[in-house]
Amino acid sequence: MMNLVTVSRGMAKLQYTAVGLPFTLLDERVVARYWHDQGLIRLGFQRFLGSADELAGRLLADDDICGRGQALTRRTWHLAVADESATGAQTRPAQAGPASRGQASPQDRQARSG
Repeated sequence: MMNLVTVSRGMAKLQYTAVGLPFTLLDERVVARYWHDQGLIRLGFQRFLGSADELAGRLLADDDICGRGQALTRRTWHLAVADESATGAQTRPAQAGPASRGQASPQDRQARSG
């Protein structure tokens, strides 16, 4: 005879798969098609899916679901960090301005003279 907990977990996994299928299709067919890998909307949506899978995997004691969630969360974190470092490297020289090159900006000159 099967354990009642095993049967209920199996039913819950089936329900989770049925509920998660539209989100997975939305991610694969719409989000991945219209937003690049490091897009804010795509990263947020994939982080949501990864967190949901990770939580469901822990609650349902399913290592496959939990591992899939951890992998997706880790992937979005790496993409976000890569995007931040690339964006930061591009904006730093522009933000540096004349003061970092040893020159006074027009605002600094005005403040000193007046």
